[in-house]
Amino acid sequence: MTARLRAIARWMAAAGRTARFLWTVRSAIPWPVRVILAVAMVTKCAPLDFGIDEVLTAVAVLVLNRTRPGLMKACWRAAQVRA
Repeated sequence: MTARLRAIARWMAAAGRTARFLWTVRSAIPWPVRVILAVAMVTKCAPLDFGIDEVLTAVAVLVLNRTRPGLMKACWRAAQVRA
């Protein structure tokens, strides 16, 4: 069970790094994903966010994976290499 939790933790860490890489390729990102990521960044600055920013980041990654899978793969690989 702990191996499964570690795998999930690694996946979430890579998703967070991927979301950071997405801002470097802004022109390729659809506007709904930009809005979701902007709201996540604003929520992150709040004193109590209750994990909303992580949920919004995961939603943005899922939407981008459905709309632009090639961009998502490139960002995901870059995040894994950088780790």
